[in-house]
Amino acid sequence: MACAGLASSIITLKTLITRPADRVVLLTLMVVACAGFGTQSRVKSVGEKTSPQNDSNSVSFIVTVTDKAGAYVTKLDKSAFSVSDNRNLRHEITYFSDEEQALSLGIVLDISSSAGLVDGQNNKLERELKAELVKGLTEFISPTQKNNEYFLAAFAGRSKVLVDWTSDWSPVLDASRKIEYDGPTALYDGCRDAIKKVSTGTNSKHVLVIVSDGLDNRSQSSFNELLDLVRSSDVLIYSIVPPFKDLTSLGEGSDQMQKLASVSGGKFFSPATLAGIPVVFRIITTELKDQYLLRIKPTPQRGENKWHGIKVRVSFPAGVPKRPEFIVRSRTGYFAP
Repeated sequence: MACAGLASSIITLKTLITRPADRVVLLTLMVVACAGFGTQSRVKSVGEKTSPQNDSNSVSFIVTVTDKAGAYVTKLDKSAFSVSDNRNLRHEITYFSDEEQALSLGIVLDISSSAGLVDGQNNKLERELKAELVKGLTEFISPTQKNNEYFLAAFAGRSKVLVDWTSDWSPVLDASRKIEYDGPTALYDGCRDAIKKVSTGTNSKHVLVIVSDGLDNRSQSSFNELLDLVRSSDVLIYSIVPPFKDLTSLGEGSDQMQKLASVSGGKFFSPATLAGIPVVFRIITTELKDQYLLRIKPTPQRGENKWHGIKVRVSFPAGVPKRPEFIVRSRTGYFAP
């Protein structure tokens, strides 16, 4: 994207993104773009150096590192990271990469009545929501990322796959233009099915973007069951609540969307206006390019299948006098193999 084009979209950032941290990230996106973001030299790394496949005893972590201002911290080496769990055990990092990884990416859309309507029947707002969602998806994935694979799913009273695994982003865009909002909401079931599906992706980085108001009135599964599934997977979740209602009116729904993202190491977004949806997708695009992939191999514990909290820490390189404070996001734990 040209610097001028990106700058024009940032002018209205205060009306698009409500949280100060997200505003800083968006400004960082502009700086990175002007410095050569998306250049061919970076794209070449996508999928060329593939990581070893996960075995049943290893645990993968997608790690995002920012400074206190929200700017992404890149080019750290393996020695800067340490991983320990709630048993005070420090785990050896058996695999490390700071390269951009090819994605196995799923998009999940809430197409129930509650997600598409405000104050009753409002077809104008539905059309605007769809238009901004398609715009965000259009700008989300670079066509130069040839090694990615995608699917598009949706849910109302039940979940369904609209576009199955494909390396072509075009069918995802085409299908998103045809969605219609109607019916009850089986959010937990829809997310459960999508997490299971994205986990089958052939790339080492499994990512799920969920667009929903967070409300559920039809699922057979519970939120706690969904949360356990997230904890047991290596799926990175980004959740987006469209700006149709005050978050306080969503209550538990908004909290649950935040928790799904947080537990996975991802991020929760609540843009202030519909025009903020494409901005959110651009922020996610930047973040996915500036992450680290780590793997550990915990010592098996006899008869154990317990949850272990995990902490990924980053230290500044030795010999450098100034030691900035880093903010590290990753999945919050794992079930022992």
